[in-house]
Amino acid sequence: MEKLGEFLLFCSDSRGFSAATVETYSAAIRDFERVLEKSDPAQVTAQDLDLYMTRKALTGTAVSTRRARAHALRAFFSFLHSRKFLEENPAEFFRPPDEKRQGIDTFTEEEVQALIFLRHTPSPRGRRESDYFFERRMKIEALCHLRDSAMLGLCYAVGLRSGEIASLRVSDLTRDDRGGTFVRLFGKWAKEPKNAFVDKRVAALLEAFLLERQELGQAHPALFCPIGPRPRGSKATSAGIDQARVSQILERRIREAGIQRRNRRLTPHTFRYTRATHLYEAGLPLLEIRDFLRHRSIETTMRYIRLGSSKSIEKRANAKLPWNRPKVVVPEARA
Repeated sequence: MEKLGEFLLFCSDSRGFSAATVETYSAAIRDFERVLEKSDPAQVTAQDLDLYMTRKALTGTAVSTRRARAHALRAFFSFLHSRKFLEENPAEFFRPPDEKRQGIDTFTEEEVQALIFLRHTPSPRGRRESDYFFERRMKIEALCHLRDSAMLGLCYAVGLRSGEIASLRVSDLTRDDRGGTFVRLFGKWAKEPKNAFVDKRVAALLEAFLLERQELGQAHPALFCPIGPRPRGSKATSAGIDQARVSQILERRIREAGIQRRNRRLTPHTFRYTRATHLYEAGLPLLEIRDFLRHRSIETTMRYIRLGSSKSIEKRANAKLPWNRPKVVVPEARA
């Protein structure tokens, strides 16, 4: 890599780095040149840095090693940019990978189904409640329950971020010629939208919710909106339900479904962690999971996946032993 010698001399003389640190920086930059086959720093882009870190992650390089190499690359390109060797710094927004988060809580498959397809239990009628208000309240409660089921189902099916729920509009739902349902998502960085496919059962919940909402006269541009009469003095708004309300809905569903928390931290974003973990356990490659979750870096995707507890990992590892695998009986060839 060009200007590598000047950079290493700068690290040892001006910055006072130890010989081991300088050697680590040198090895990292040379490995970057070897993997991407680029010796000219002027040809390196931000996409090349992400590609390099992705390849290191997929080949099983430890997180600490990837962090050290990322720090070396950031320092190298910042040095070249400060000395006017480069007009633009490709590592300006390049961040080293974080350590894997410990204790990420997820739902099991049974818990996900219990939360989404929970049966509605009507509340008892008040003593002085008239027939009109009782019927009206029952319809609103049933509609709220259907909305919550559709919302949680969509969060899990397409891996919604909790902040994306309020921004969804009814116009974001589309159907193709074959009857498939898609939802338009813009993502965190508000780039080009992505049409995510919606599962048939979740799409049925969404369609039923929109039909019931229309019959009840609850017109609103937001897909998941507050239902019922507005309090006096409140102004009409086009925004959907906020994150605080979504958290309250999930807390109520957890209690009604009888899910044991066991000191687990369960939030609406847990559905996103759960979806990533279930896709990984189903055998989907990490790159495809990254595209599904709309992540910019593979490092973020790897932090979303929970491999399981030490006991579950040991159990699965023991099942892969040769003598524990199911034996395949090969039929004898006929003479």
